[in-house]
Amino acid sequence: MTESSAEHPAPAASAKPQAPKKRCDDPTKPNIDYLVAVSVAAKRSELYGTDKGEVDERYKKLDGAQKRFEDSWKAQKKPLDDLKCQLQRILKALYGTVDPAQRAHLKACWCKIIADTDKITEPAKCDEIQKLNCCKDVECKDPRPAIGELRRLVADAEECVKRYDAEFDELAGLPEKMEGLIGELVTKATTLEGDMAAPGSDLLRSYVAYLDLECAFRKLWTKLRMSPADYGCKLKNAFVDLVDAHSKWICLQVAIHEWTERKTHDDDEKQKAAGKIIDRVLEECEPPKPTRPPEPEPPCKWETDCKDEPKTKPKPTGKYESDESSKQSETSETGASTTEDHADEESDEATGAAC
Repeated sequence: MTESSAEHPAPAASAKPQAPKKRCDDPTKPNIDYLVAVSVAAKRSELYGTDKGEVDERYKKLDGAQKRFEDSWKAQKKPLDDLKCQLQRILKALYGTVDPAQRAHLKACWCKIIADTDKITEPAKCDEIQKLNCCKDVECKDPRPAIGELRRLVADAEECVKRYDAEFDELAGLPEKMEGLIGELVTKATTLEGDMAAPGSDLLRSYVAYLDLECAFRKLWTKLRMSPADYGCKLKNAFVDLVDAHSKWICLQVAIHEWTERKTHDDDEKQKAAGKIIDRVLEECEPPKPTRPPEPEPPCKWETDCKDEPKTKPKPTGKYESDESSKQSETSETGASTTEDHADEESDEATGAAC
């Protein structure tokens, strides 16, 4: 090698440029995605359109609510104080006429029954729905929650919507209902005093009736013993919880609708594709480039047998043998029984040798 050739080596042969792969996208999935997105958008709009009226009506109740509560509380403060004094008077009379041991027994029994009743009538538990993030936990989650989980959550969310609607409506209607609620308890207290004063009255029953009356008074007293500003904040918080529950309920309904729509379109496409097997094979399964010349004749087996090919080909038997011994054997067996020939034919059909 000369010095010049060592300093300037011959350039390497340039690699043959690869032809760009021919693009031929499958339009099925993008089309399904688009159709599902259209249906989901329409469903979401429908659900919000239906729900908007209820939410708007409740939002209007926030306007002036604080002032209405303040005015009603000022008007009903004296009747409420009078009712409290009336209950104290009834209890004092019962303490003077009912045996302490009987009172203790009846009170313990009443408390137990009330606790059991409260368990049955307690509102829906909404901790899971409150913590639910619609994007993170449902819409943007990959993979999406299973359909069974979505159906459980949407049922829970519906119960929470009912709970928050009822709680807001009760609180928002408190200023207008305050007079009636106090008057109802006053009527019950006056009736109880009359029953206790009647000859031969059942004082044990009167004591239990008093427990019910006092319990109702305490619940009302708790609702009313707050400032107008606190009432306004409590009502606003109730509305925010209500809107949050409604939004998550709609989100979960849309997720179920999306799952249903996608499954419907997928099933339709599979049904259509079932009749296009030839086209699907040629489109989806591009064969490799030929590596050897074509085989002179097909093997002695069904071409549609999808089992794995054997590692070693079996030795041909019967009429496919071309050696001299085979011909001699075939000649010598010409006079074999017809029963054996029939058996060979059945064996040939059973193994699928259609050659």
